[in-house]
Order: sequence, then structure tokens, then C-alpha cells
Amino acid sequence: MLTMMLRRTARKTPQGLLWALGLLLCIGAHAARLQLKKETLACRAQSQALAEQGAVVADAASQFSALNELKGQDVAKFKQGLSRLADSKRQVYEAGMALQEEKRLLEKQLELLTTFLMVDMPANRIHRMRGEESVESFPIAGVRAAAGPVRSPDVLQIASKERFAHPERGEFIEKDGQLQWNPPQVGTSVRSNALGEYVIFAGPSVILHGPSSKSADHEAFAHYCLGLSAVAARKLYAGSFIGMKILFKPGLASLPLSTPAAAPVVPVAAAVRPSPKNR
Repeated sequence: MLTMMLRRTARKTPQGLLWALGLLLCIGAHAARLQLKKETLACRAQSQALAEQGAVVADAASQFSALNELKGQDVAKFKQGLSRLADSKRQVYEAGMALQEEKRLLEKQLELLTTFLMVDMPANRIHRMRGEESVESFPIAGVRAAAGPVRSPDVLQIASKERFAHPERGEFIEKDGQLQWNPPQVGTSVRSNALGEYVIFAGPSVILHGPSSKSADHEAFAHYCLGLSAVAARKLYAGSFIGMKILFKPGLASLPLSTPAAAPVVPVAAAVRPSPKNR
């Protein structure tokens, strides 16, 4: 039906008009083709530009990914370095503490090796010596032998110490192949009354102690006595240790075997001068 209508229209329309209309249609089609080609070229250019930008973005993304990976590795190394630094600081601290402990022990050993007590009988003083220096100095009433003849060497070592003199010494007894310990008993005796407090035993006959509670028991207990005051006995007890040497100047051999309580001390050479802080 459409074809018939076109044919009828063509028969009625002049031929020149048809040619003009056809020419216009061809020109319009050509113009549309040129416009489409132009737009196609523009789209191709945009597509190419987008492809180039995509490649640049991909390169940048790969670079960022590599940088992120390197950053992660650096962070891991930094954390590992921090842990190692903490371990190193801990080891240095432990080594420093060990060195300080060793230094303290060595200083203590040096003190034990160089510290001793010296009884200066001519000056009636007892010195706590460290090397050749008098660290502390205390007056004594004099060295005398109580309750009969006793003998002792001139250089002794502290064998034991008692804060309060026991009524009797504890002893070990071997019975049926077993070693039994009999502790000191509680109470009073001639020994505890004679020695009192802050008792330092140096050998079988030399005993350093504070004032006795009963002078009669003290005179009846055989030992060399220095006549220490309570303050001197307390400080010597605190500043001495078992194994410390006690040196007598000029020596116990210069004393008689039996000396009354008020017997004078035999004078000899000059005494050790104490340090200014002990005067």
C-alpha cells in the first residue's frame, strides 16, 4: 500500500521537484555520514586518551603497590629492630646488675680481707682497722686475765658470736653413729652473768663482751677481758664477723699469767693514732 501511495505521489509531483528532493536527501545523508565520522574519530581519540590514562593509572597503582610492600617490609624490620633493641637493653641492664653485684661482692671480700681488730694495750683502746687506717676506735679498761692463768696467741680469729651470753655453750654429741645437737639452755648461769651481751669469742680464752651483770661471776670466769663499754661492745658486735682477725699489740705474752682485777697494763710503744672522725 505504501508503494502504491508513493507511485501516485510521484505521478502527481513534478520531476524537477523529485530530483531536488533526492538531492537534498543525498546531501543530508552525506552530512550525517560526515558528522558520524567526526564523532567517531572524536570517540576514538577519547578512547585512546582514556587507554593511555588507564596505562598511567595502572603504572601508578603498581608503583603504589610496590611502595606499600616496601613500607610493610620496613615496618616489619622496624618492629624487629625494636624487639632486638629491647632485648639488647635488657641484656645490658642484666649485665650491669651482674657487674654491680660482682663489684659489691668483691668490695665485701676486700673489706673482709683487710678489716681486723687491733687491741692497743698501751693506749687502752681497741681499733677496727681497714688496712692501715683506723675506721673506729673505742676505749677499753685494759687487758687483764681473770680467774687464774690463761694463755693465748697474739693473733686470733673470731670463732663465734652471741647476742646474749647463753647459760652454756651448745654442743654436738655423736651417739649410736648419729650426730646430735644439744642447743643452749634457757636461764642464767655464771657464764651468762659473767659475759652479759654482745659477746665475741676469739679462741678459748679471749672474749670481748659488754658489761657483766654480776661482777663476782665475771671474776670467777677464766678469760682475757678488755673491759668494753656497752656502746663499744654493741658497735664491735655489729661491725665484726666470724673469721675476722684480732691483733694484740704488743702481745698477750707480755701480761702475767694471773692478774688481779685492778692490775695495771704493761706499757710499751706508742699507740695507733685514730682517724679524725674517731677522736
